[in-house]
Amino acid sequence: MANATVVGVLPTSQASRGAVGSFSVAGVEVVGPLPEPDLVERCSRRFDVVPSAISLLRSADAQLELAALATDGFDRFSHAHFAALRLAGSVVESVAGGKRVRRGEMFWQRFARLAPEFGLWAVVFEEGARLRSAMEAGKLDTIRQPDSEYWISQTREFRTQVLLAFGLDPRTDFTRVLQRVA
Repeated sequence: MANATVVGVLPTSQASRGAVGSFSVAGVEVVGPLPEPDLVERCSRRFDVVPSAISLLRSADAQLELAALATDGFDRFSHAHFAALRLAGSVVESVAGGKRVRRGEMFWQRFARLAPEFGLWAVVFEEGARLRSAMEAGKLDTIRQPDSEYWISQTREFRTQVLLAFGLDPRTDFTRVLQRVA
């Protein structure tokens, strides 16, 4: 795999708040804002940032952006749910990589097993998966706007916790992260 540089970009109003630094992981150099020390202390375990995790974080941020732009409650909820899946997937990639999944193990169960510190989040988002299945099966007509706001809010908080566990600044906008082959 060729070396790549990943540059974290903050919105201009936030760029001056944090220090800028860099670190390298598995052929990827991450350059961008470093998390504030008090935020880092809240995490009990550090996860390695692997290249596939960066891709999933970028996709999660894109889904959160789509959730914010959507007007329909189900669309807002669905995009938030997809963002949560990608955030959890970034942790799973960091811990297990491409290892095989246990037979019959659902994603949120695997996530809770591999990252028990996120076990409560797995319960929250497993409920979201049930809600999404019910919608797709036609058992629910819609998701009200306040309910979709709840799921977006939960996903944003989960995102903060995941990024802190990676040692990344939660203010980083991964939809604006650049990846260049060196």
